[in-house]
Amino acid sequence: MISFSIDGIPIRVFKNYTSMGGRYPSSGMHVLGSIWNGEAWASDGKKVDWSQVPFQADYRGFSILGCPSGSDCDSQSFLWNQPNTWQLNPTQEKFYQLIKSKYLYYTYCSNPNASQLYKECQFE
Repeated sequence: MISFSIDGIPIRVFKNYTSMGGRYPSSGMHVLGSIWNGEAWASDGKKVDWSQVPFQADYRGFSILGCPSGSDCDSQSFLWNQPNTWQLNPTQEKFYQLIKSKYLYYTYCSNPNASQLYKECQFE
């Protein structure tokens, strides 16, 4: 499972289903934060309130837990290889569902054809 959290609250979760086959993720990843035009395709028709500019984001206490390239990523010494980290705990799951219901406007898996195009969408 890959989980992005803010102040301990998960805001995006990517689950690793063994039935998808292979390791997940299967290649290196990076994290990108940006501010973009929210009136684009992913806003579900929501309009940007331009009277609120400038829009700013601050990142403090930012950390990533990941496997360094070339390491033995299956080592039991890594936190993510411990069974209690393979899913959200009940409190995290409750907050995650609340965040999704209030703030998730678009996910490509909501496309009716996505479950055939993207294997991960079959499990959402």
